[in-house]
Amino acid sequence: MKPVIAITLGDPAGIGPEIVEHSLIPSLFRQCKPLIIGPAPCVERLRRRFPFLTVIRSTGKTKKRIKPGKPSPLTGRAALHALCIGITACSEGTAHALVTAPVSKHACRAVDSSFIGHTEYIARMVKSPNPIMMMQANSVRMVMLTRHQAFRRVSTSLTSRMVALTIQQTVDELQGIYHLPIKRSIVAALNPHAGENGLLGKEETKILRPAITHLIKKGYLIDGPLSADVAIQKLFRHAYDLGFGLYHDQVMIPFKVTMPERLVNVTLGLPFVRTSPGHGTGFDIAGTDMVNSSAMREALRVAIDMVKKKQHHEK
Repeated sequence: MKPVIAITLGDPAGIGPEIVEHSLIPSLFRQCKPLIIGPAPCVERLRRRFPFLTVIRSTGKTKKRIKPGKPSPLTGRAALHALCIGITACSEGTAHALVTAPVSKHACRAVDSSFIGHTEYIARMVKSPNPIMMMQANSVRMVMLTRHQAFRRVSTSLTSRMVALTIQQTVDELQGIYHLPIKRSIVAALNPHAGENGLLGKEETKILRPAITHLIKKGYLIDGPLSADVAIQKLFRHAYDLGFGLYHDQVMIPFKVTMPERLVNVTLGLPFVRTSPGHGTGFDIAGTDMVNSSAMREALRVAIDMVKKKQHHEK
């Protein structure tokens, strides 16, 4: 039986509707049943091209026209409504995975002031205590130990307990549920040269090293903290199966430089599979038909693969 993949169109003023449309290729329909969720004008356009497509209208018709490249509270509301429907479909078992096109945090916050990002919003709705944001391109995987927050808050957000819990949960989930061969992991340092034994910062000696030592005693094969430039180089050269970065851009930049078209965001710690393309709304090119749908296609491929592995595990 083909898995049902709920696909939200994201902010309708962005490139979400276009990358989803470009991803609806014959090979996708052979592997899954797409369930497209978005505002009426967008899903009706898709239905005209794909009459057999299953869609859910997240908002009805409105006199206000959505303009490509022009986010607004209207587009933020449409994006959030679609997301809520997708989450509900997965939570109730109607869909097996959720693949989300990009949203505008600013437009969403105009509707819900607590909105930080997809990861946090989904986790709050399903009451997940520790959602994990993992970036993946091909077989390279790296987790963010902190996510969407100001850089000045990163150091104070890190604790040995949080670091150890996130690493353990990630490895256990990837190995136990998705049967991925995670043998050795590497933790990047926060400070230059891994802090130089406290000379350039004490996070490595007081937070990271105790967490890693604790996990090694429990049987996990993990190295670090290693200077971030060296850790990431080793990870990308496949010396390790999994990496952990300390903050958002430490993880994102190497992927964006080397494999942007393959980059997928995977949320772990949820009761269902969730992925998204590793790029933003692309308001500057929305409506131009110049979009590249490679990352969205990869997000769909990864979601389908994870669902199959999860179903095999549950049997």
